[in-house]
Amino acid sequence: MDGAKVESKLAYLEIPLMLKFAFTANDIKPYIMAGPTFGYNLSSKVKYTLGDTSGEEDNKDDTKSIEVGLDFGAGVSLSMGNNSIFVEARYALSLTDIYEATHSDTKTKGIQIFAGITFPLGK
Repeated sequence: MDGAKVESKLAYLEIPLMLKFAFTANDIKPYIMAGPTFGYNLSSKVKYTLGDTSGEEDNKDDTKSIEVGLDFGAGVSLSMGNNSIFVEARYALSLTDIYEATHSDTKTKGIQIFAGITFPLGK
């Protein structure tokens, strides 16, 4: 059908468990990391357009509530006294077929970029 468009919008709370290997260097420390991630489905909606008709429906009942995946990443941190700043990038790859109703082997994937500052708590 001409003009047909379907878009899924998913929101997961993800908890990664990453192993990090830092290469020894002076103030600039590159690192790599990898590990599993566990996600909990917060919402799943389908937005559709069929000709002149459009709408959005809740799709959470047809979407798995738990997602398991793998994250891979690399970054660099720069020491600044007791603090450090960092920049890292990760690639997230789902191992779970997220749709229960269909057996379409639909999996999520994504690229994540982080930047921040770390500081010690306590002494």
